[in-house]
Amino acid sequence: MSETSGTASDEWKWRRREAIIRDDYTCQECGVKGGPDGDVQLHVHHQTPAAEGGRNDLENLETLCASCHRSHHSESPVENDGWFEKEYEDDEFLDAIESEGGLAGTTDVADELGIERPSADYRLRQLEDAGRVTSKKIGNSLAWSLSRSDHT
Repeated sequence: MSETSGTASDEWKWRRREAIIRDDYTCQECGVKGGPDGDVQLHVHHQTPAAEGGRNDLENLETLCASCHRSHHSESPVENDGWFEKEYEDDEFLDAIESEGGLAGTTDVADELGIERPSADYRLRQLEDAGRVTSKKIGNSLAWSLSRSDHT
């Protein structure tokens, strides 16, 4: 496709498709899989926003899942369109991991607590920063386990 053929919309659709294929239908931030082998909605994010001179070049585009893309455009994760409304105690997250046999995916924890996946991801990352849990990439996802100091 030449730079002059088609509409801007057609050009964007092409660039978006190429970025997603290049990134193997995988969120470049959290590693979840979309497309034909996954079940999450994928977005294409401008690393340098168009408003700041960013272009639709493939080098400026990255594939993100919807929740990671939202977090990039939110001032504060707590204010992220109501995704992080509910408050849960740290121990509830630790218990959710324990109930999954000590190794749980983000979606497992979210389902166990009845919260949205982005909320679980945000809080699990906070717990990891505090040294309460550790994460390990397994395939295209993160698996969470209790830190040694939090094993009961």
